[in-house]
Amino acid sequence: MITNDHNDLLTVSEAAARLGVSVVTVRRWLKSGRLRAVRIGPRRVCIPRSDVEAPRLERGHAPARGRLGNINLSPLTDAEVAATLRFLEEAREISQRLSPQEGEPPLPPSWVLINEERDRRTEQLMP
Repeated sequence: MITNDHNDLLTVSEAAARLGVSVVTVRRWLKSGRLRAVRIGPRRVCIPRSDVEAPRLERGHAPARGRLGNINLSPLTDAEVAATLRFLEEAREISQRLSPQEGEPPLPPSWVLINEERDRRTEQLMP
């Protein structure tokens, strides 16, 4: 691990470890301006420690964690649960109406329908 001469600067990999994200994510945040970069020489980039510590996180710049990011999921209310169950039941009823009944053949493949329509049109054109 590369250590820096200044205690207030972190390397990209150190910042990624502290934030709990990948190095690629830190580089993306640097490019987008979400994190500030301090150039040290032509190739080395460091991030101020203050940008990855609590004060910056309190301003709404918390790193995304998991697939949902910063979304705070609260439990559903009883009304929301009831509405969701109603919608699921409606979807189940629609699905049952659209699916073939027991013993009925499913819809034919599309190529069969296309060939039937082509044959029908050919018969209409020929006297």
